[in-house]
Amino acid sequence: MAEPARSDCWFCRYCIDFQPQELQITLLDIHQESLDRLDLIIQALDVSDYIKTIQCTDILKWDVPIKEYDIVVSETMMAMLMNEPQVSIFRHLIPALKDTGCLVPQQVVLDTWLIPNSKDAQPHHIGNVFTLSRDTAKALSQQEVPHIKSSFTIPFYEGHSADLRHTTHIQAYGEHWLTDNQCSLNLPLTMANADPEPNATLTATYHFTDFPCFSFDYPKHKNHIKENSLLPDHLDTNALALPYLKRL
Repeated sequence: MAEPARSDCWFCRYCIDFQPQELQITLLDIHQESLDRLDLIIQALDVSDYIKTIQCTDILKWDVPIKEYDIVVSETMMAMLMNEPQVSIFRHLIPALKDTGCLVPQQVVLDTWLIPNSKDAQPHHIGNVFTLSRDTAKALSQQEVPHIKSSFTIPFYEGHSADLRHTTHIQAYGEHWLTDNQCSLNLPLTMANADPEPNATLTATYHFTDFPCFSFDYPKHKNHIKENSLLPDHLDTNALALPYLKRL
């Protein structure tokens, strides 16, 4: 008897190794239209036995069960964790995770770099601004008013002008990482002509608002040059993570 054709769907390939009583999934979304389409996909793939429940809800208002789930998955983010509530969602859902469970993505690593605007200058790694992980999500969940703040010393650099570049590297699971320019979530964000004062303090603060983001506070170089005549590289992105625009 011929073997059944193997599905190209990752969900179906995963379910092959589990019976419905071994794998149950809760699906949450704030948009009913998305859930209506999802239901069609579930029926088409014939995996409804694996679905525990589907709810249309604001996840940040969802009544979280304690230590019920082995895996919590959410991709509600942009580069540098701005504009979308990935941090708040993991902070809210972390109590639902079992002691042996994991978040997916496992880590979102945010770093800041100094890029001097001089010939042959090498980037300077200023530091890790924040890493969203199981540990940091748990720590945030224990704060009545969540806060994320970090400070660094700006390294010395030649000349008077330098950019600040912020990178987002994502550990989806295990050895699977997304790094610079591999998708829209990994577009480096550049603050052109930031010109921070060497040896001064740079402070990064995350704002938990409807459109969350980091702000960066630092003193300007004493000889700050307002205009920069160097033509940016075509892959340099502006503060909205749009490539080509700076060069244009």
